[in-house]
Amino acid sequence: MSRNSFGIQEAPNSIEPCSELLQNSRTVAESLNLLDLFGKGAPKQLGRQLESNDAPKLDFESIAFAGHRDRKRDIPDAKADLSKTIPAESSLKDGDIIFQSNSAFDEGKAIQIVSKSPLTHCGVLFKEGNEWFVYEAVQPVTKTPLKDFVKTANGETYAVRRLRDEEPLTPDALKKMKEYMESNIGKDYDHKFGWGNDKMYCSELVWKAYYESTRLKVGKVKMVGDFDLTDPLVKRLVEERYGKNVPTSEPTVTPGDVFNSRRLRTIK
Repeated sequence: MSRNSFGIQEAPNSIEPCSELLQNSRTVAESLNLLDLFGKGAPKQLGRQLESNDAPKLDFESIAFAGHRDRKRDIPDAKADLSKTIPAESSLKDGDIIFQSNSAFDEGKAIQIVSKSPLTHCGVLFKEGNEWFVYEAVQPVTKTPLKDFVKTANGETYAVRRLRDEEPLTPDALKKMKEYMESNIGKDYDHKFGWGNDKMYCSELVWKAYYESTRLKVGKVKMVGDFDLTDPLVKRLVEERYGKNVPTSEPTVTPGDVFNSRRLRTIK
């Protein structure tokens, strides 16, 4: 057993924590994304567990290591894409993902430090009648008129991204996506960034909305323990929220992780 910067024991890189997480997972979305997080040998064992739980019959080893084959490809430059203005509303489409950068508050600064990305928030765009709305996980999860979402009083900047291949966003998939997000309206914001469904944080809502409607993974799901939590600001916020019981094996996804998905392209 090793100890992290908080002196907390962490489990070795083995199948045991995977098994516990799989047993507690509420959806296939939660289970599948544990596959590429636990090292060599785990995918086949996890694959057998998922198959025994009536999960879709997939090539688990390919899923687990697909990202490794593409590591040399360039990572999108979020900083270069951010702007105080957003694309013209006439160029927007249902299902577009809007990202925000705002470092005026401690939580935003901490997210930027931990994720090594300028992005602090994200939501999904849908047009209703003649008005665009952003489905977003704030307190509580809500849909916000786009005109109210885009503000610059605190130096906020924005970027909008869309699937490179839009074929999966069929009318039926978009309907399912919107229904999924509407089903989460009113839920509390998850300040502890858990992977359960009783509360939601922004990038979790976006990631799950896409997966539940298209089975596409927009962004790599990581574990809390994958991040460097030693920065003084980050360490203070982590201790305030978790004490000494930091959930290092909890799956999580940041706005930067979603933005960096190679499935997405930036709309200008």
